[in-house]
Amino acid sequence: MEINGYRLSSNWYRWCFENSEKIRPNHSALYFFCIELANKLGWKERFGLPTSLAMEAIGMRSYNTYIKTLNDLIEFGFIILKEKSKNQFSSNIIALSKIDKAESKAFDKAVILHSTEQEESTDKSNSSIYKQETINEKPLNNKTNKQVVAEEKSSAYVSCMKIYNDFIFKETRVVAKINSRAGQSLNKIIDYIKENFKFKNPGAEISDDDIISSFNFLFENYSRWDEFHQGQKELHQIESNLVNIIAAINKPKQNKENAAISKFLND
Repeated sequence: MEINGYRLSSNWYRWCFENSEKIRPNHSALYFFCIELANKLGWKERFGLPTSLAMEAIGMRSYNTYIKTLNDLIEFGFIILKEKSKNQFSSNIIALSKIDKAESKAFDKAVILHSTEQEESTDKSNSSIYKQETINEKPLNNKTNKQVVAEEKSSAYVSCMKIYNDFIFKETRVVAKINSRAGQSLNKIIDYIKENFKFKNPGAEISDDDIISSFNFLFENYSRWDEFHQGQKELHQIESNLVNIIAAINKPKQNKENAAISKFLND
């Protein structure tokens, strides 16, 4: 399995959904720091995890809590300990596991249902956007409004919403606020990706994987967004700024940025 941040985070949340009694916020915070560190290091198979840097990055004060959290992630099978540190001032040598720990679709279904219910709840107070289509006052095709809405959520939509939620959690350590406006904005972004693909590839059909990959590319390059746009993380703001965000990502990297990355890797 090719290793990347999206696959690892998606795999993590699927497993968490099936094992919610085992996990705490500390686990997610440390695991995502390890993913970020691996990404900065070019996805090396094994790398050092500096104890003091990790504790500072995730706001953890207790060394004992840190060690317990790390040991839990090792026990869960998401981190492989290659070489144990001699003390709290040295680094553990670790690797990120590539094993798919959760193949259940329960999490995907829950995301769709939660998104649908949240949109319906909001829409009812604002004269429903997702109105049930009727013929002679009967549901279209004998399906409920919830079924119709759920079927409209493509696999690309669900995966993109998970990417966005993972991004918000990584940046803020809280889950994203998803409402009908966010859902509409995501659909507009997906439509833009489709139109852009058709323009560059006349006659070709874009796949869900292409849409997901393009959407994920935006957030993998968040560091290259303009400072103003980095402060606007709501989906409707991202949709509004999309052209400018893409233009910023496509700009050649500045020497200052390269120097900053080099400094991070060499510290």
